[in-house]
Amino acid sequence: MELQNLKEKANALNNKVQQLKGAYQSEQLVYNFNIAKVEKLSTDTELYSKAVELLSKVQAVTRDKIKNEFENLVTYVLRYITEEDYVFSLVFEKCGNLQELKFAIKTPDCEEELDPLDTRGGGIIDLVAFALRIVLIETSLPKNEGFILCDESFKHLSENYLPKIPLLINELSRKLNRQFIIISHEEAIIEGSFNKIEIK
Repeated sequence: MELQNLKEKANALNNKVQQLKGAYQSEQLVYNFNIAKVEKLSTDTELYSKAVELLSKVQAVTRDKIKNEFENLVTYVLRYITEEDYVFSLVFEKCGNLQELKFAIKTPDCEEELDPLDTRGGGIIDLVAFALRIVLIETSLPKNEGFILCDESFKHLSENYLPKIPLLINELSRKLNRQFIIISHEEAIIEGSFNKIEIK
């Protein structure tokens, strides 16, 4: 009888061991699955951080390229018309989490960068606005084809600069391979223009 009890206890203990073995194997599977998940998450995290780093670099390169295009064309227009050492620049600043963009001009008589609205005379603002429109059209995607219409774009420009406008337009037309249609009441612009059409 005692032997029988010992056998029953051994069988019960064996069953318990088998149950614990099954539970252990089940837990081992869950553990291995979680380890695989952690490894995948770790790989994904590394991949995502590299992707973010790449996108940041692409964004910086793209921003710099666009910044250069804007600055070069606006500076070119200002210098062409005024024959002075103007420099136009885009200034990127952070305001909290937001990125801010400001326009700045260095004038020949002031080394400090100024807001275009603070520069002398409305003519400079007209030139900056004209050049910015052209750059926006040229850099837009998809590419915006066709002519550029300028309606009284130079109405605040000093009279001594007006005769240079047709030359600038002709130069930009050649460089950008675009036709410009200029609407103006300024005699100096009209007289220097090519292919004039007068509407009365």
